Amino acid sequence: MEQIGIAVFVVVFVAVIGLWFAARYVKQRRQEQRQQAVQQFAAGRGWQFIGEDESYASRWTGKPFTGWGGTARNIVVGQHRGRNVCSFEYHYSTVSTSGGTTRRHNHDFSIFVVQLPAPVPAFSVEGEGIFGGKVAEALGFERVDSGDPDFDNDFKVKSDDARFGALVLQQPLLQMLKATGPWDWRFTGPDMLSYENGFLKPELVQPRLDLMCDVLDRIPSDVWQHR
Repeated sequence: MEQIGIAVFVVVFVAVIGLWFAARYVKQRRQEQRQQAVQQFAAGRGWQFIGEDESYASRWTGKPFTGWGGTARNIVVGQHRGRNVCSFEYHYSTVSTSGGTTRRHNHDFSIFVVQLPAPVPAFSVEGEGIFGGKVAEALGFERVDSGDPDFDNDFKVKSDDARFGALVLQQPLLQMLKATGPWDWRFTGPDMLSYENGFLKPELVQPRLDLMCDVLDRIPSDVWQHR
């Protein structure tokens, strides 16, 4: 019986180790496939591909650049509609403990960046989530109102400079954003930045950069002179 018990233990142990290596192999293979797809996308547009560069993980702050040990990979850099752009995959991990068990959680985001004509005050546009705009305002959320009730109820706008926010939120931009629906984007220094959950997919890069360029096309040129 003892020998049978040892044999069962060995079989289970080998099976667990085998599953662990198989999972690692599948994960590595999928990562390689994603990298190849992004690399081919960049080559097809004459853009530069960078496998990994830690400076992209620390260049910006705020959502989603949080957590510990963030990495940037599958980076593409080029020009789109006359503007300098880049896109990459951002990854970081967090750890939680519950009931004596420690778990590691992986977080992955697709990042999209368009260079602005000039550095500007911080400005962000997000969906209101479960709260409507006026409800959020009543609860004390900082916000910049556009004067368009439909827009203000669906979007939460923040800015370090209320006057700058008012200059940006003109009717052409409001009408465009009401048509697209909420998506997260912001101005941070010299860049416009947008992001979404998940690994970077080549087919998402151009549509998101087009949306960002559409926003910039609807902002009056004198806005970029504001300091």
